[in-house]
Amino acid sequence: MATLMDDQKKFFSTQAATITSRANIYQLMHDKSAIIALTGTLDEAFETGDRDTELLAFEVRSDVDDIRIEVFEGVTYTGGTTPNTNSVNTDRNSTATAVLVAVVDPTVTDLGTKISNRRLIIAAGQGSSNTGLQSTAAASIMMKRSTKYLIRFTNLDSTAAIMSTVTLYSESIAD
Repeated sequence: MATLMDDQKKFFSTQAATITSRANIYQLMHDKSAIIALTGTLDEAFETGDRDTELLAFEVRSDVDDIRIEVFEGVTYTGGTTPNTNSVNTDRNSTATAVLVAVVDPTVTDLGTKISNRRLIIAAGQGSSNTGLQSTAAASIMMKRSTKYLIRFTNLDSTAAIMSTVTLYSESIAD
């Protein structure tokens, strides 16, 4: 009997095979070692470049099980820090580098337009006792070129959280 995790792996490997024929797939990893209070947020901001960019999925690891994921377009932000690992190409045979560069924990002055709002409830038992709970949510959002975006992860659980995320996206092969 296939589990939810098996179904997710099958979906993403099929998705990846389709996309890699026309694009490079990248992972943006973000670990937040500080505690995120109830209704506290973890923000990732980025500007797309001159390539077609598609937001594919979010993988969230956390010690809480109720998280809201929102995506905003046309955001105004300043500052932020570059994540420890920024946009890793998942095709180890490719020398392509990402155009998109992200920052974490920016100062947001205008959220722009909300284009996606989902609630991720991570069922107990999908994670391990060492890393906390883990779940993946498909996104499939084709983003505009040269536009600023914000992905906001909000802790909706009844306790503070430690959270890390992997955002999977693709960029078209250079025009």
